[in-house]
Amino acid sequence: MRAGHVLQQGAPAALYQQPVDGYVAGLLGSFTELSDQEKKQLGWQRNASRFFRPEHFVLSDEGVAGTVVRLLFFGAHVDALVDIG
Repeated sequence: MRAGHVLQQGAPAALYQQPVDGYVAGLLGSFTELSDQEKKQLGWQRNASRFFRPEHFVLSDEGVAGTVVRLLFFGAHVDALVDIG
């Protein structure tokens, strides 16, 4: 809800995985909103979700190259700020 209006309703997993907007996404956790240009850079389809959750990110030798700009330590996990150019 925002300002007394229901923005989205459904199962918790659906709300988390397919939020209607950034406000709803933010209510349920951290996210990055990707532009169409950024999705193209990552090889994602244009109609793919524009919300990227931390758990979607995986370090590997394949895929998009990036530079770790900053690491934030949170005890049980570490958040990484990565610049993909």
